[in-house]
Amino acid sequence: MESVGYMRLRLLLCVVFLTACATPAPPPSTLVAPAPTSIASTPTNAEPAPTSMAPASTSVAPTPTSVAPTPASVQTNAVPAMFYVATNGNDTWSGTLSTPNANKTDGPFATIERAKIAVRERRRVSNLPHGDLSVEIQGGIYQLAAPLILTNEDGGSANAHVIYRAAAGQSVRLIGGRLLDLSTLAAVTDPAVAKRINPAALPSVRQINLRSLGIDDYGQLSERNSGYYAVGALELFYNTRPLQLARWPNIGEWALIDGQQGKLQQGSFRYPGDRPKGWQPSDDIWAHGYFSTDYSDRYERVTAIDQNAHTISTTAAQFNYAEYLGGQRFAFLNVLEELDQPGEWYLDRATGILYIWPPDDPARSEAYVSMLADPLIQLQNASYVTIQGLTIEGGRGVAVAIEGGSKNLLAGLTLRNMGTDGARISGQQNSILSSDIYDVGDSGIRLTGGDQQTLLASENTAQNNHIYRYARFVRTSRAAIDIQGVGMRVAHNLIHDAPAVAIQYSGNDHLIELNDIGRVALETSDVGAIHINGSWAGRGNIIRNNYFHDLDLAPPLPDKNGAQAIYLDNYASGTNIIGNVFYRPGARAVFINSGPLNRVENNIFIGGAPYGVYIQYRDWTDLPQDFLNELDALNYRQPPYATRYPEIVRIRDVPPEQLRWPRGNIVERNLFYQVPTPIDTPRGVPASIFTIDRNLITQNNPGFAALDRQNFMLTTNTPELRAIGFEPIPFDTIGLMIDTYRTKLP
Repeated sequence: MESVGYMRLRLLLCVVFLTACATPAPPPSTLVAPAPTSIASTPTNAEPAPTSMAPASTSVAPTPTSVAPTPASVQTNAVPAMFYVATNGNDTWSGTLSTPNANKTDGPFATIERAKIAVRERRRVSNLPHGDLSVEIQGGIYQLAAPLILTNEDGGSANAHVIYRAAAGQSVRLIGGRLLDLSTLAAVTDPAVAKRINPAALPSVRQINLRSLGIDDYGQLSERNSGYYAVGALELFYNTRPLQLARWPNIGEWALIDGQQGKLQQGSFRYPGDRPKGWQPSDDIWAHGYFSTDYSDRYERVTAIDQNAHTISTTAAQFNYAEYLGGQRFAFLNVLEELDQPGEWYLDRATGILYIWPPDDPARSEAYVSMLADPLIQLQNASYVTIQGLTIEGGRGVAVAIEGGSKNLLAGLTLRNMGTDGARISGQQNSILSSDIYDVGDSGIRLTGGDQQTLLASENTAQNNHIYRYARFVRTSRAAIDIQGVGMRVAHNLIHDAPAVAIQYSGNDHLIELNDIGRVALETSDVGAIHINGSWAGRGNIIRNNYFHDLDLAPPLPDKNGAQAIYLDNYASGTNIIGNVFYRPGARAVFINSGPLNRVENNIFIGGAPYGVYIQYRDWTDLPQDFLNELDALNYRQPPYATRYPEIVRIRDVPPEQLRWPRGNIVERNLFYQVPTPIDTPRGVPASIFTIDRNLITQNNPGFAALDRQNFMLTTNTPELRAIGFEPIPFDTIGLMIDTYRTKLP
C-alpha cells in the first residue's frame, strides 16, 4: 500500500506536469552545446588559477556544425519543470520550491539522489515536455555517500534535456569524501609514536582518530606505473589542496640510486647514505622513482631494507621490470619518521590515527579525506544530460564518467582533488566544455570512442578547458587530455604545469587545434608535449594552430633526449602539423622518429631549441612488420581505408629494407626565425625520400607584432613570406575563450 507521503508526492508530480516552475535552457547542439540559461558560478573558496600564457582572447566560440533545436522557451505549449536541492532541504518534501516554506512543510530536496528519483518518476508518469527538466542545486557542500548514477532511465531527449546545475552565482561542491572536524586535532599522545617523529617536527604534528569518526575504509597503496592504472587510497586534502604523504627526500628533491650511472642493477638497488637507519620496520613503505628511464616512473612496495648493504628490495622483483640504473631518481613514501615539514601526513592503518603537520591554522581551515572509489557522477548509456557549474572533488577515482550514450554535456565544472582522472568520456557526440581541472592523480580528460575498423567518428570533444597540475601520482603517460579512437576534437584548451605530456593520442581523424600548451615536461625526458606512439593505421590526425612554449624547464637528466613540442614516436605516421607556433619548445620543436608520410607545413619556429624539425632514422627490424600486420587486420587496401587514406595503399610496395625509412615526409612553407638547425634529416638514407621545399630561414624579425611580449602575430605580409606561400596563423584566437560557461579568463 502506498504511504500518505508517497501519494502526496505523486499528486505534486502531477501538478508539476501541468505547471511551469522555471524557464528552460536551450538544449545542447550536436558538437558544442549551447548553454542553459544560468551561468556557472566560480566556487567562493576556489584557488585562483595561474595567469593565462597566451594573449587573451574574447572571441566567440565557433559555431556548431549543426543547428541546435529551437529553444523550448520559445516553442508553443512548452511545459518546463524544475526540482531543487539544498543543504537545508528534506527528501520527504516535493523539491519544487527553492527554499523551505514558512511552515517548514515543503521545500527543496536534501540530496541529488532524491532529485534524480523525482526526475525519473516524472518521466515515468508522463513523457518529457518540449522543455528542459532541470535540477537546480543551491550553494553549499554535499558529501556524497554514494556515486550519482544516471542511466538511460534518467536521460532526456532532443527537445527536453535533463540538466543538473548549480544555482546561478552560488558555489556547489560535491565531495566524495568526509569532512574532518579540525577542532579535534590533538598533540601526539602515544609515546612510542612520538619517539619516532623528528624532535624538531613533533611540536607541530597533530593527530586525529579517523576510526572514532566512523572512517575505517582507508584503501591500500598499490603498484602504479605508466602502463597500469589503479584506484587511489585514502588521501588528505587541506584548504582544497592535496597534502603530501610523508616522504624522503622532501617534495621537489630526489635521491639517486647509488652506483655507476647507467649501470644496471637487477632485483634490488643501492641507496646512498644512512637515512633508513632511523626508521622502524614497516610493510607499507613505498618507493617511487624513475628507476630505469626518465620517461617512465613507477611505485613499488619496499619488501626489505638491508641497512648494512644499503640495498632496497621491492615487489618489482615479481615482474619483468625490476631493473634499476645507477644515477636514476627515486624517493621513499609513507614513512612516519619522515613527517618533518608542513603539509605532510601519515596514516597508521592499524589504529586509524592520522598524523599531520597542518600547513595553516586549523581554526581557519577545512580538511577532508577521500572515500569513494567509483566515479562520483556516472552517466551509463544516458543521453541528453547536462552537468553544469558544479565543483566535484575528493574521490579516490574519477570525478565524472560518461560511459556510452550521446549528446551529453559537462560544462563549467571544476574537477579537482581526485585519485585518478578528472573526466572519462566515451559514447557519441559527448563534450566537456569550459571546465577547470587540476590536482588530479592521473589524466585530466580521457576521450574514447568511434570505430577504427569502420572509421566511424565519435565526435566527442574537449573544448575551452583549463587543465594544470595533473599527473600527481603517476608522472608519465598521464596527459591533460588523452585521446583514443576515431574523430575527436580537442580545441581552445589551456594546459600547463605538469611533469610530462600535455596531449597524447592514438587512432584516426582527430583534430587538435587552438590549444595553448606550456610549462609541461617539467621533470621528464624523451617526451612530447603532444605525443603519439607508433602506428601506420592511425592516420588523418591534424595538429594545427596551437601555441607551444616554455618546454625547456626540466632540470638536467641522464636521458639527453629532452622535451619536444610534437613527438611522432616509434614510426608514427599520417599526422599533419599545420599552422603551429613554437617558442622555446625544448630540445626539438617537431621530432619525427622514423615514421613515414607526415606533413609539417606553414608553422612558425622561434629560436630556443637546437632543432626545428628533426627527422630520425632508426633501423628497428620488428616495428614495421607489426604495423603492417595491424594494417592487414584493417583490410587497408579496401574502403574505408583505401579511400580515406589513399597514400597507404602502396605503403609496402618498396624493398623490405626501405620499409624502415622515414619516407614521404614533407616539410614545406615554414618560417624559421633564429633556429640553430632548422631542419635536420638523417644520414644513411637518400635525400630524395623527403620533400623539403619553400621554407624561409631568417635571422631577422619577419614582422612579429611584439616579440618581447611573445605576441607572434605577423603584422606584415613581406615579399619573403609571399614567396613561400605562407598563410596567416590566427595567433590571437589560441587558448581559452569567453563563453556562457567561462565568463572571465584566468
